[in-house]
Amino acid sequence: MKQRLVFVPTVLLVSFMAWLVCAHASNGDVRIADAWASPTPPGITVGAAYVSFVASATDRLIGASSPIAERVEMHSMTMDGGLMRMRPLQDLALPAGKMVKLSPSGTHFMLIGLKQPLKAGAQFQLQLKFQLAGERSVAVQVRAQPASG
Repeated sequence: MKQRLVFVPTVLLVSFMAWLVCAHASNGDVRIADAWASPTPPGITVGAAYVSFVASATDRLIGASSPIAERVEMHSMTMDGGLMRMRPLQDLALPAGKMVKLSPSGTHFMLIGLKQPLKAGAQFQLQLKFQLAGERSVAVQVRAQPASG
C-alpha cells in the first residue's frame, strides 16, 4: 500500500512537469527589432512608436504600456478617398515566421498623455504583452523619420 501512495504523487508530479515543458515550448518566442519613435515638439502630448516583430509560433500582441505615457494604444492608419483614418486595434495578429512591421503609414503605437516631449537621441521603455509569449520590454530609440518615410 505504501508503494502505491508514493507512486501516484510521483506520476502526477512527472506528468505536471512534462505538461509545463510542453506548454512553455508551444508558447514560442517573439523577436522584437527596430523599435523607434518620432520626436515630438514641446507641448504635444501624443506621439507614435514603431516596432518590427517575428513570432516563432502564431501569436497576438494584446497590449502595450510605457512609463512615459498615460496609455499606449495600437492603431491602424489607412487612406480612404484622400482622408487619413485611424482606428484603434484591440490586438494584432503575428503569424508564425512572418515579419510584422509597424510603420508611420500603417499600424503603429499611439503614446497618449506623454509626460515629456520625445527628443531625438533619447530612449524609453515600451512593455509589450503577447497572448502566448507573455510580457516583454523593449528600448525604443527616438529618432527623426527618414526623409523617404
